Amino acid sequence: MGDRRQADEFYKAAIAAHGDASNPDHLKLSYGLFGSACMADPTWPEAFYQAGNNNSDLGILPAAIACWRRALECEPDTQLRARVLVNLAWRLGNLARLDEAIELCEEAVRLDSNLHLGWVNLSCLYQVAPRRDDMLRCARLGY
Repeated sequence: MGDRRQADEFYKAAIAAHGDASNPDHLKLSYGLFGSACMADPTWPEAFYQAGNNNSDLGILPAAIACWRRALECEPDTQLRARVLVNLAWRLGNLARLDEAIELCEEAVRLDSNLHLGWVNLSCLYQVAPRRDDMLRCARLGY
């Protein structure tokens, strides 16, 4: 285990920096601080989840996928695991890794059946598959 206290300080500072629009470099600073949280405690799944989200938002999909896979290796609780799986599945689907994406998204909704984005994402993945009946069922559940 790393230094969770230090990682938590970096994490909180990253959140504060992200919201500080008065600093023109606030997004770069926030990005770096989230990365520092990962380095300070490489066993903290929440930090890797957020770093994955940041990379995803920037369109750096291989880095996002790597961060989310690391978050899963850190054994997150059930709720965080489901959120990580939904994001990972969505981006794997974007990269045409459809079978893996569907498998992960199905696991996510098994873990948290109230995760509406999981159902919506699964519906979209089934649309591409194409699995029309599954697509419609998941769309209804997501709605």
